[in-house]
Amino acid sequence: MKQILLIGAVIFSSIAAKAQTSNNGIKAGFNSLSLSVSDENVSANSDLSGFYIGVYGEFGLSENFNIQPELQAILSFSEGESSSTLALPVMFEYLATPKLALQAGPQFEFLLDENSEGLRKFGVGFGTGLSFDLTDKLFIDGRYVFGLNNRFEDDLGFGDDIKLNFNYIQVGLGFRL
Repeated sequence: MKQILLIGAVIFSSIAAKAQTSNNGIKAGFNSLSLSVSDENVSANSDLSGFYIGVYGEFGLSENFNIQPELQAILSFSEGESSSTLALPVMFEYLATPKLALQAGPQFEFLLDENSEGLRKFGVGFGTGLSFDLTDKLFIDGRYVFGLNNRFEDDLGFGDDIKLNFNYIQVGLGFRL
């Protein structure tokens, strides 16, 4: 947890030092977590719905490119079960129009659940999405993040054939401060 916060602080400060323009704000919205288990022949999914809330910084790198690091708390629920994740997405934005931005970039995740035996707490994903400005201060965005690493611990006895990935769909509303 301390490592993720340290990585986030370093990214925020180094980007802020080189940025031409910057905005900060808050975001919140719907989150769907899909747990995808697969091996060579079979795959299965289980979905948990919930919400996320977070803060972000948006730093202008050039006229049409921004970088947007975020820190999100993600809560997901299904049939009385819940899961909490701390996520650090770092989205690179291309401003296709003055109101529409295309996003892509890595997401670093830390599973906060105490009862997560057999699962790796740290995960890495790659996200793509869109952001649309409703006003100068208010925007909506949508994003899909697919997990890149196997979240099962190595010592579970499954071998390398069975993999678990965390994939996210997010749709939210953001406010620039």
